[in-house]
Amino acid sequence: MFTKYFEKLKIKEANYLYNLKTGHLLFLDSDSDEKVSKIINDENIKLCFKDKFILKRYGFLVSKDTPIYSKNNKAVITIGVTKKCNCNCEYCFERERRDETSAYNTKYNFHYLLLKYILFISRKIDSLEIIWYGGEPSISIDEVVFISNEVSEICKKNNKCFEKSMITNGLLLNSVNISKIKTTKISRFQITLDGPEKYHNSIKSSATILNFYRTVIENIKLLVKHNYKVTININVDKNNKGMIKELLDDLVINELIHNKFVNIRFSRIVGTPYEIEKIEFEEICLNYDNYLIEIGYKNFELRSPSFEGYCQLDYNNFSITVDNQGNLYTCIEEVFDETKSKENLEHLDWGKFIEDKMNYNSSSNVNLIGKCTACKYLPFCRGMCPLMRNQENECIELVQKQIYREVSRYIGARYEKDII
Repeated sequence: MFTKYFEKLKIKEANYLYNLKTGHLLFLDSDSDEKVSKIINDENIKLCFKDKFILKRYGFLVSKDTPIYSKNNKAVITIGVTKKCNCNCEYCFERERRDETSAYNTKYNFHYLLLKYILFISRKIDSLEIIWYGGEPSISIDEVVFISNEVSEICKKNNKCFEKSMITNGLLLNSVNISKIKTTKISRFQITLDGPEKYHNSIKSSATILNFYRTVIENIKLLVKHNYKVTININVDKNNKGMIKELLDDLVINELIHNKFVNIRFSRIVGTPYEIEKIEFEEICLNYDNYLIEIGYKNFELRSPSFEGYCQLDYNNFSITVDNQGNLYTCIEEVFDETKSKENLEHLDWGKFIEDKMNYNSSSNVNLIGKCTACKYLPFCRGMCPLMRNQENECIELVQKQIYREVSRYIGARYEKDII
């Protein structure tokens, strides 16, 4: 039978077949396109050996078409290491939670509780990822180094893979701090830019840095020089949507667009009067993607499909989001809003907490509503944000836009055709 997990796409007058379940992409010439259309409508159509082999190989012809729910044995721990931040972006959802006093009230107790948790789960997981978050995590770089090195030892002793990344504004990632984090082996940094130099500096400012943008650009160049992977996260709203090409041109001048260690992505600013609607955002970003291809950017990838869910709310594993007081949250956007925290590592009923983690929705691993489990787009969108899942009315149109955008930019930048 022909899988339901597919999307036929017409991109620049060429036809493609995209497997939503496996991530495979096939170019269809006119004969192949006609064959595939017939097979989709009539599974009794006879195929030659070559066509049948290719369609089976790429997961388009299947004996069963059921979702694949595999146990997720990777734990992701997001750590809000400090409330402090060295800028005051007007769109930041943490603005009202800022604390200019000491970053730690119970520092060593928090270290003990966090390491105790990681030590315990290290016997039950296959791999661990820590995401350093804030506030601005680089303000507490010494804490990042200490905890990272301690966790590295735990994972080494228990033979577990360990990844580390940081979400940061990049201002403090200078040569001194890069030398400090060298021992931690943090491999990836996500750094946000709000537009070209003048606009970025109007959104982000510092009492000690004259040119925020230029400092961050120089720090990114320093990071990639040391072979760190950097995702440049470009925020987009109604105010700056017409300025993005200017920013991309400056990244070319600074030799970052063609750097193999740099990935570019666009993010929609939400919660402000200047927010762009989701579908319009995808259309705008498609134009940015095309411009990136035009100026020689090639680091586009197709996402890896999965039925395992969108985030830790869906995962049947030991992932947690925690702040530096030990408060646990269900979402990264709730960090430091203590009214949203229902548990704390210090007062945790460890036995019940671990049992709940192990038993949570173990039949499917994901907490999806009915319309998601039956939808062919599930492995691509992963059900979208669990907190918004019941509110999404335009999700099908949105996901179709996302698929078209991701496939078209991948084809434009680097795709080698598999022809059937």
